[in-house]
Amino acid sequence: MDSLSAGGNTDHADAFTKAIQLFDFASSNAKVMVLFTDGNTTAGAPPAPVAAAAKAQGIIIYCIGLVGSDGVDVDTLNEWASDPDAAHVAI
Repeated sequence: MDSLSAGGNTDHADAFTKAIQLFDFASSNAKVMVLFTDGNTTAGAPPAPVAAAAKAQGIIIYCIGLVGSDGVDVDTLNEWASDPDAAHVAI
């Protein structure tokens, strides 16, 4: 984490992809991802298919909505998060 720096854009598809790569799918441990975001993607590929692929692999996704200068896109967070939304999305 210490080596990361903000570059001014948000590439959620890349974030989901990199997070998926961190899991050891041979392990019986729960696979849980927590995303802190306003839901506004500004760079990269569409993230919804990558989030859907993660969920299809058994990864539980929680989205914590952070209200930014452009607000927070709750519909997008609900799309990315595991179901039910009420248990996996918080603003």
